[in-house]
Amino acid sequence: MDFANDDDFGSSWVSNSTITKDAWYEIDFKKEENFNAIVIAEENPNIKSYRLEVYQNGVWKRLFEGENRSKIKIHRFDRVKGTKARITIISADHQPSISEFEVYNEQR
Repeated sequence: MDFANDDDFGSSWVSNSTITKDAWYEIDFKKEENFNAIVIAEENPNIKSYRLEVYQNGVWKRLFEGENRSKIKIHRFDRVKGTKARITIISADHQPSISEFEVYNEQR
């Protein structure tokens, strides 16, 4: 599972081949962290639509839901604080895979 968060674009997290809807990948920060950007990188643009969420006080809160067919998907939003970040893949052309799932607290 860590292949999507290992700073190596040559490795990838790949969803289970039997999961065709609502595959997900999450990062657990272990403590509350501030962040305001998420970048999803794919080897090939396969993921069509997805939802990004932050886990705050025991509840998942939506940051983005929609379609983006780019190979590199960049999302910037108002700073949030949470213990986890997650992508849920709503639809993809093939078995979903993620080369890197990056979470940032950018200076603006």
